[in-house]
Amino acid sequence: WSMFGSYLAVASTVINGFTIPGGEVPCNKVEQFDTVTGKWTALAAPSVSSRTDCYPVYANSRLHLLGGRFGRSSDDAAAIVYSSMTVYDPAGAGTLVSDLNPGADSQRHAYSFGLDSANNLIWYFGGSNDDGANIWTGALNSIRTYNVITAAWMTTYTNCPVKRWSGAGGYLNAKFFHFFGIDENNALAGDVRIFDPASGANGIWSTDTSN
Repeated sequence: WSMFGSYLAVASTVINGFTIPGGEVPCNKVEQFDTVTGKWTALAAPSVSSRTDCYPVYANSRLHLLGGRFGRSSDDAAAIVYSSMTVYDPAGAGTLVSDLNPGADSQRHAYSFGLDSANNLIWYFGGSNDDGANIWTGALNSIRTYNVITAAWMTTYTNCPVKRWSGAGGYLNAKFFHFFGIDENNALAGDVRIFDPASGANGIWSTDTSN
Protein backbone atom coordinates (compact mmCIF):
# COMPACT_ATOMS: atom_id res chain seq x y z
CA TRP A 1 0.00 0.00 0.00
CA SER A 2 1.14 3.56 -0.66
CA MET A 3 -0.15 7.01 0.13
CA PHE A 4 0.39 10.07 -2.04
CA GLY A 5 -1.28 13.41 -1.36
CA SER A 6 -4.89 13.52 -0.24
CA TYR A 7 -6.69 10.30 -1.15
CA LEU A 8 -10.44 9.91 -0.92
CA ALA A 9 -10.08 6.24 -1.70
CA VAL A 10 -6.97 4.12 -2.01
CA ALA A 11 -6.87 0.95 -4.08
CA SER A 12 -3.19 0.34 -4.67
CA THR A 13 -2.23 -2.97 -6.21
CA VAL A 14 1.12 -4.70 -5.68
CA ILE A 15 2.34 -7.03 -8.43
CA ASN A 16 5.87 -8.53 -8.27
CA GLY A 17 6.99 -5.80 -5.91
CA PHE A 18 5.51 -2.89 -7.87
CA THR A 19 2.58 -0.75 -6.82
CA ILE A 20 0.42 1.61 -8.85
CA PRO A 21 -1.70 3.69 -6.48
CA GLY A 22 -5.37 3.91 -7.27
CA GLY A 23 -8.21 6.04 -5.99
CA GLU A 24 -10.21 9.07 -6.99
CA VAL A 25 -7.65 11.86 -6.62
CA PRO A 26 -5.13 12.16 -9.51
CA CYS A 27 -1.82 10.49 -8.79
CA ASN A 28 0.53 8.79 -11.22
CA LYS A 29 3.36 7.52 -9.06
CA VAL A 30 4.82 4.02 -9.10
CA GLU A 31 6.83 2.49 -6.29
CA GLN A 32 8.83 -0.70 -5.99
CA PHE A 33 9.07 -2.67 -2.75
CA ASP A 34 12.27 -4.53 -1.85
CA THR A 35 11.27 -7.61 0.15
CA VAL A 36 14.83 -8.00 1.47
CA THR A 37 15.38 -4.48 2.83
CA GLY A 38 11.71 -3.70 3.45
CA LYS A 39 12.10 -0.36 1.72
CA TRP A 40 10.11 1.44 -0.98
CA THR A 41 11.77 3.11 -3.99
CA ALA A 42 9.98 5.68 -6.12
CA LEU A 43 10.21 5.03 -9.88
CA ALA A 44 9.66 7.39 -12.79
CA ALA A 45 6.00 8.39 -13.10
CA PRO A 46 3.98 7.01 -16.03
CA SER A 47 2.01 9.34 -18.27
CA VAL A 48 -1.37 8.31 -16.87
CA SER A 49 -3.26 9.57 -13.84
CA SER A 50 -4.68 7.54 -10.98
CA ARG A 51 -7.27 4.92 -11.86
CA THR A 52 -9.41 2.62 -9.80
CA ASP A 53 -11.07 -0.73 -10.58
CA CYS A 54 -8.17 -1.81 -12.80
CA TYR A 55 -5.39 -4.26 -12.15
CA PRO A 56 -1.73 -4.18 -13.26
CA VAL A 57 -0.44 -7.44 -14.72
CA TYR A 58 3.32 -8.06 -14.71
CA ALA A 59 4.42 -9.81 -17.92
CA ASN A 60 7.39 -9.53 -20.28
CA SER A 61 9.17 -7.45 -17.58
CA ARG A 62 6.51 -4.75 -17.81
CA LEU A 63 3.34 -3.70 -16.03
CA HIS A 64 0.17 -3.76 -18.15
CA LEU A 65 -2.80 -1.67 -17.05
CA LEU A 66 -6.09 -1.91 -18.96
CA GLY A 67 -8.86 0.65 -18.75
CA GLY A 68 -10.01 1.59 -15.28
CA ARG A 69 -12.10 4.43 -13.92
CA PHE A 70 -11.34 7.92 -12.66
CA GLY A 71 -13.81 10.03 -10.71
CA ARG A 72 -16.36 9.68 -7.97
CA SER A 73 -19.14 8.00 -9.92
CA SER A 74 -22.51 9.77 -9.88
CA ASP A 75 -21.34 12.82 -7.91
CA ASP A 76 -18.55 13.69 -10.35
CA ALA A 77 -19.44 15.02 -13.80
CA ALA A 78 -15.85 14.41 -14.87
CA ALA A 79 -15.94 10.65 -14.16
CA ILE A 80 -14.30 8.66 -16.95
CA VAL A 81 -13.99 5.00 -17.89
CA TYR A 82 -10.81 4.46 -19.90
CA SER A 83 -10.33 2.20 -22.93
CA SER A 84 -6.55 2.18 -23.31
CA MET A 85 -3.84 -0.30 -22.44
CA THR A 86 -0.93 1.38 -20.64
CA VAL A 87 2.36 -0.51 -20.66
CA TYR A 88 4.89 0.62 -18.05
CA ASP A 89 8.55 -0.38 -18.28
CA PRO A 90 10.11 -0.18 -14.79
CA ALA A 91 13.60 -0.12 -16.31
CA GLY A 92 13.06 2.50 -19.01
CA ALA A 93 9.97 4.23 -17.59
CA GLY A 94 8.41 4.12 -21.02
CA THR A 95 4.66 4.18 -21.60
CA LEU A 96 2.95 2.72 -24.65
CA VAL A 97 -0.77 2.92 -25.37
CA SER A 98 -2.77 0.53 -27.52
CA ASP A 99 -6.54 1.01 -27.96
CA LEU A 100 -8.72 -2.02 -27.33
CA ASN A 101 -11.35 -1.70 -30.06
CA PRO A 102 -13.99 0.84 -31.18
CA GLY A 103 -17.43 1.07 -29.63
CA ALA A 104 -18.87 0.90 -26.13
CA ASP A 105 -17.07 -2.39 -25.50
CA SER A 106 -13.72 -0.59 -25.57
CA GLN A 107 -14.22 0.97 -22.14
CA ARG A 108 -14.09 -1.24 -19.08
CA HIS A 109 -13.27 -1.41 -15.40
CA ALA A 110 -13.92 -3.91 -12.60
CA TYR A 111 -13.09 -6.77 -14.99
CA SER A 112 -11.40 -10.10 -14.32
CA PHE A 113 -8.15 -11.26 -15.86
CA GLY A 114 -5.75 -14.16 -16.19
CA LEU A 115 -2.19 -14.58 -17.46
CA ASP A 116 -1.19 -17.24 -20.01
CA SER A 117 2.60 -16.97 -19.68
CA ALA A 118 3.32 -19.76 -22.16
CA ASN A 119 1.62 -17.88 -25.01
CA ASN A 120 2.38 -14.34 -23.80
CA LEU A 121 -1.33 -13.53 -23.45
CA ILE A 122 -3.32 -11.63 -20.86
CA TRP A 123 -6.99 -12.63 -20.78
CA TYR A 124 -9.63 -10.02 -19.90
CA PHE A 125 -13.30 -10.77 -19.30
CA GLY A 126 -16.37 -8.73 -18.51
CA GLY A 127 -16.30 -5.64 -16.36
CA SER A 128 -18.44 -2.55 -16.82
CA ASN A 129 -18.35 0.47 -19.11
CA ASP A 130 -20.62 2.57 -16.86
CA ASP A 131 -19.08 5.37 -14.79
CA GLY A 132 -22.17 6.21 -12.73
CA ALA A 133 -23.66 4.94 -9.51
CA ASN A 134 -25.41 2.02 -11.27
CA ILE A 135 -22.28 0.28 -12.51
CA TRP A 136 -24.11 -2.99 -13.19
CA THR A 137 -26.10 -1.44 -16.04
CA GLY A 138 -22.91 -1.38 -18.08
CA ALA A 139 -21.93 -5.00 -17.40
CA LEU A 140 -20.10 -6.71 -20.27
CA ASN A 141 -19.89 -10.31 -21.48
CA SER A 142 -16.98 -10.17 -23.91
CA ILE A 143 -13.58 -11.82 -23.50
CA ARG A 144 -10.35 -10.53 -25.04
CA THR A 145 -6.65 -11.37 -25.14
CA TYR A 146 -3.70 -9.00 -25.31
CA ASN A 147 -0.33 -10.25 -26.59
CA VAL A 148 2.38 -8.70 -24.43
CA ILE A 149 5.02 -9.25 -27.15
CA THR A 150 3.20 -7.99 -30.25
CA ALA A 151 0.74 -5.59 -28.51
CA ALA A 152 -2.03 -7.19 -30.61
CA TRP A 153 -5.60 -7.74 -29.43
CA MET A 154 -7.74 -10.79 -30.25
CA THR A 155 -11.43 -9.89 -30.01
CA THR A 156 -13.22 -12.62 -31.99
CA TYR A 157 -13.86 -15.04 -29.13
CA THR A 158 -17.38 -16.21 -28.32
CA ASN A 159 -19.14 -13.92 -25.84
CA CYS A 160 -20.19 -15.39 -22.52
CA PRO A 161 -23.97 -16.05 -22.33
CA VAL A 162 -24.11 -13.94 -19.14
CA LYS A 163 -22.73 -10.53 -18.21
CA ARG A 164 -20.42 -10.12 -15.24
CA TRP A 165 -18.51 -7.35 -13.52
CA SER A 166 -16.31 -7.61 -10.44
CA GLY A 167 -15.51 -11.17 -9.38
CA ALA A 168 -12.14 -12.84 -9.98
CA GLY A 169 -10.47 -14.56 -12.90
CA GLY A 170 -7.60 -16.88 -13.68
CA TYR A 171 -5.99 -18.91 -16.46
CA LEU A 172 -5.21 -22.58 -15.80
CA ASN A 173 -4.85 -25.73 -17.94
CA ALA A 174 -5.42 -23.79 -21.17
CA LYS A 175 -8.76 -22.40 -19.94
CA PHE A 176 -9.97 -19.09 -18.54
CA PHE A 177 -12.02 -19.12 -15.31
CA HIS A 178 -14.27 -16.37 -14.01
CA PHE A 179 -15.44 -16.72 -10.41
CA PHE A 180 -18.69 -15.23 -9.14
CA GLY A 181 -19.11 -11.45 -9.56
CA ILE A 182 -22.25 -9.37 -10.16
CA ASP A 183 -24.60 -9.46 -13.15
CA GLU A 184 -26.39 -6.71 -15.10
CA ASN A 185 -29.27 -6.79 -12.61
CA ASN A 186 -26.96 -6.08 -9.65
CA ALA A 187 -27.41 -9.64 -8.37
CA LEU A 188 -24.54 -11.63 -6.90
CA ALA A 189 -23.49 -14.57 -9.07
CA GLY A 190 -22.56 -17.84 -7.38
CA ASP A 191 -21.26 -19.77 -10.35
CA VAL A 192 -17.94 -20.24 -12.12
CA ARG A 193 -17.80 -19.57 -15.86
CA ILE A 194 -15.17 -21.48 -17.82
CA PHE A 195 -13.96 -20.56 -21.30
CA ASP A 196 -12.15 -23.09 -23.49
CA PRO A 197 -10.59 -21.22 -26.44
CA ALA A 198 -9.61 -24.47 -28.18
CA SER A 199 -13.20 -25.74 -28.51
CA GLY A 200 -15.47 -24.78 -31.39
CA ALA A 201 -14.70 -22.07 -33.91
CA ASN A 202 -14.16 -19.24 -31.39
CA GLY A 203 -14.18 -21.01 -28.05
CA ILE A 204 -16.96 -22.46 -25.88
CA TRP A 205 -18.25 -21.43 -22.44
CA SER A 206 -19.34 -23.86 -19.73
CA THR A 207 -20.58 -23.43 -16.16
CA ASP A 208 -19.68 -24.93 -12.79
CA THR A 209 -22.33 -24.40 -10.11
CA SER A 210 -21.02 -26.97 -7.62
CA ASN A 211 -19.94 -24.27 -5.17
